[in-house]
Amino acid sequence: MSLRILLVSFNRYKTPDPVYPLGLSYVADSLVKAGHRVEFVDMITATDGWQDAARAFAPDLVGISVRNVDEVCITSKGTLLEDLPNLVSECRDFTKGPVVIGGPAVSLFSAEILSMSGADYAIKGEGEHAFAHICHRLARGEKPKADWLLEKGETGREISPAPAGFCTYFDEALRNKIAPYYLEHSRMLNIQTQRGCPLKCCYCTYPALEGRAPRRKPVEAVIEEMRLIKRLGAKYFFVVDGVFNTSRAYVAELCEAIIKADIKLRWCAFLKPAQIDLELAELMARAGLTHAECGSDTLSDSMLKSYGKSFNYEQARQSSLNLIKAGIKICHFIIFGGPGETPDTVRETFERSREIPGSVFFSSTGLRVYPNTPLYNTLIKSRPELSSVSMLEPYYYLSEQFNLESIEQCIADNAQGRSEWILSSGSEEYQREMRRMRAKGKTGPLWDYMELMQRLRGMTQS
Repeated sequence: MSLRILLVSFNRYKTPDPVYPLGLSYVADSLVKAGHRVEFVDMITATDGWQDAARAFAPDLVGISVRNVDEVCITSKGTLLEDLPNLVSECRDFTKGPVVIGGPAVSLFSAEILSMSGADYAIKGEGEHAFAHICHRLARGEKPKADWLLEKGETGREISPAPAGFCTYFDEALRNKIAPYYLEHSRMLNIQTQRGCPLKCCYCTYPALEGRAPRRKPVEAVIEEMRLIKRLGAKYFFVVDGVFNTSRAYVAELCEAIIKADIKLRWCAFLKPAQIDLELAELMARAGLTHAECGSDTLSDSMLKSYGKSFNYEQARQSSLNLIKAGIKICHFIIFGGPGETPDTVRETFERSREIPGSVFFSSTGLRVYPNTPLYNTLIKSRPELSSVSMLEPYYYLSEQFNLESIEQCIADNAQGRSEWILSSGSEEYQREMRRMRAKGKTGPLWDYMELMQRLRGMTQS
């Protein structure tokens, strides 16, 4: 039996760029493939009257995807979930069926967000198979029930992740409705090639969200998806995998397939800055990789160990130099203030960054603490009271060597005169420059432009 399903992307956050709702698109693909009729509402682009259209559609159920919990900035307060109960309430006017929530935020805080939202069910984990299963049971007149599904009013029940698996069907008509805004504003679309992360970074939620065992999409399906976004008008795409290069063999196979298929799109990916030899870097460049964003976190070996990284500074330096030699622009995301951070380790990271000329460095302060991460499990041993505190409201760890003012001053002192260090990516000035660059037609990440502007500004002021 075919159902009418309304899918709603709740995300309204646009910093630094509006992000195409890829995860919910994949869920829609799986439902269309199963024969259901799907309508999609993106709250970033929704105009007045979307409620009337949704009511006329008369869905049999509504699915809401919640991407972000908060801004992940130590100076920001509260969450991004304030309007979720209102959205759930609105959706109840459109359907006699259930309202189901899911997405990354819900997977991390299933019970808390289900309770505050007023929805009927919360899915933990990947949505393709999970939502199709819910629809199958509803079509048979049965109540949705599964180990990965939390029902309104349930408390204290631990739920396991939903069955994993990619849908390799991509509905072009659906994407034709969603993509134009993102092509106009951020000038790029997204692709996911794999899920699951085997790394053990102390603060990271990817293993909790996707599991530790990498599951890779068939290369042929990735190529098909690239051809699709090219037909939609994209000239650039972002690989949203938590870490793209978990497998050298897969990266090489995919890049060779991209070259053979003559895709001719430029792209960016998150990379682990380790085990990237020059041959692999040059292959990725030939396949269209123009920008690489590295989750280095620090350039201090003692802090790399503290963060649970699987590489050392020398490996990060050599991999970075290989990428740069291959013509790929790179940036390193650096987090200051983790366990064991001192003024000396901050200084060490800044000094070592001089040994990777051509890189851009993004600085952030403090570690956002999430449940079921190594950092959280360590903290509750020394601070048992935290085990009864919901981490839904942002909670940050900062090294005992600092307070917020002193660490920011330490960072600013070390960054003085260093145009390659970007300390204010959340500032209004930075966002204004981003909008100006987009208006000029710049595609892809813009951190290399920001470094150039900082350098030119420094030359002007000297």
